[in-house]
Amino acid sequence: MTYRALIAAALAGALLISGCGNESDDSPTGTPEEMTSEEAAPPPNVLNVTLTEFAFQLEGQILGGQATAGDLLINFTNKGVQLHHAIIGKLEEGKTLKDVRNYLAKTRGEGKPPPWFDDKPLDMTLVSPGRTAGLILDAEEGTYVMLCFMPDAEGVPHFDHGMSQTFEIGPGEAPAVEPDVSIGFTEEGPDAPELSAGTSVVEVTNNADKPGEVFFVKLAEGAKLSDVGKWFEKGQKGKAPAEFLGGTHSYKPGETAKLTLTLEPGTYQIVATFEGKKGPEDIPVEFTVEG
Repeated sequence: MTYRALIAAALAGALLISGCGNESDDSPTGTPEEMTSEEAAPPPNVLNVTLTEFAFQLEGQILGGQATAGDLLINFTNKGVQLHHAIIGKLEEGKTLKDVRNYLAKTRGEGKPPPWFDDKPLDMTLVSPGRTAGLILDAEEGTYVMLCFMPDAEGVPHFDHGMSQTFEIGPGEAPAVEPDVSIGFTEEGPDAPELSAGTSVVEVTNNADKPGEVFFVKLAEGAKLSDVGKWFEKGQKGKAPAEFLGGTHSYKPGETAKLTLTLEPGTYQIVATFEGKKGPEDIPVEFTVEG
């Protein structure tokens, strides 16, 4: 099911729900043979997340209810004024957000996660204010947590301001979300996706021989990717040299991430990042989105 099909299903589901509220006649018109597959489709498995200072505000499926196991589209919309991201983990049964906070208070997040925190789920990288980005999580039933460790202007992680939230995945078997575009990346760099304006699902496979991550940016006029690192080193002072449009943190060779991008016409960069001897090494490739 593509992103556009997800939206079609959501609209069809909304019509069905509004019909059920009509006490005088809640029966659909036409025979089953006359109803389209879109009308009969279930609501998409979607979790909408609003990022603010300093909280994750979660809303269940587009039509209400609990997100279920299977392919889960998580949309992140930054309505704050600072950059945010989302580190996602699955908690062992019986563990709570309080356990996570207690652990971080003792360790400051240094070292490996505790055995009751599964960090295998994909994370959402930076999302700039006013932007929406998403990822498709291969969700299992259970309790998950979102954490933001981005530092504020004083270097205090957003987590210390309370930016953490758990959410539940219920039983189910949501269908797979089919990508609109499939690309890959190696140590030589990423493939440039061919995208039209709007929202698309982009499947990105790590074809390198080592773990790597990928993210998308739109550079400010006259800015270079190297300016982004300098801006962070200076404590994010002044106007950002780029808009961050989502991506995901490091994943292993052969693994695939499915991301949603919402882009208007313009020039962008997809960046593959690998850990090098002197720190992260970014390999950008420019691409153009047509209207």
